[in-house]
Amino acid sequence: MPRRLCCDQVVKLQSPRWAAVAAQEWAHGSKCAHEHVVAHLQVLVHYDGKSELERKIGKAFDDGVFTGKRPKILSDRYICMVLEYMDRGTAQHLSKKGLLDLEGLAAITRQVSSALAFIHKGKQTHNDIKPENILLRKSESGDHLVVKLADFGLAQWSVERQRDAELMAYSLWCLGLDELFEHMPGKPERSAAADRFEAEALAKDSRQDLRSSVAKVVRDLWAGSTEMAVVAASEELRDMQLTIHHTKHEEIEANARQEIPPRLERQAKLWRAVHMANIVKKWSHADDLEDAQ
Repeated sequence: MPRRLCCDQVVKLQSPRWAAVAAQEWAHGSKCAHEHVVAHLQVLVHYDGKSELERKIGKAFDDGVFTGKRPKILSDRYICMVLEYMDRGTAQHLSKKGLLDLEGLAAITRQVSSALAFIHKGKQTHNDIKPENILLRKSESGDHLVVKLADFGLAQWSVERQRDAELMAYSLWCLGLDELFEHMPGKPERSAAADRFEAEALAKDSRQDLRSSVAKVVRDLWAGSTEMAVVAASEELRDMQLTIHHTKHEEIEANARQEIPPRLERQAKLWRAVHMANIVKKWSHADDLEDAQ
């Protein structure tokens, strides 16, 4: 039974070739009905018999909305996933524009940790936490932004949570230091990296006690010495809200719309690479078993 479509939506299209990827994303995302997880509202198959989508996709490439490699042949069927539209884009963009302060980072910490605690309680793991997958929406009251975790294409049924903890810590580290999400510090480097965060993160913000609180979360998650539920319930983070100046909302909203195609394209490439690697791994394992016989 699909959820009632009660909010603004975005439709994500995938060809049948990637049905396994779409099925995995829907299987996990649709199970996570939580205030800090992007709502997965409906999934359906569309037959493009009149080439309406083909023309729209072609026009998007012509107009520069889609910037990746243009397909030579388009499918006549699409798996369509209807998702909640997050109208203020990504935490990554907010950080890049210098619009994130320590209270906002603390709010992100609390809300994403709350989402992950819920996911982990259901014996699932996300496995793809990064600033680009932390999405933002204007609250109903309009006085702050709501933070939600997105993109379940790499999620698994698992109780192995350390990867989620490490990626969460690294995401906070990148947002606080305005670093690219590229190479997570190795275990021997993490103590010094956490020290750097505590000393330098969002340095223009003078609230050192708040900086130290978020630094402790980064340190503890990297060390594997805390749970997401503990972080989400932290007294120091409880009342923190993510806000931006009212004059910036229009710019951020416009960018949110522009971000969608390239973000989904990057996401699709990652998921496909991971799924293809898993297929190759299974084939190699089968070959090894054959040789052993």
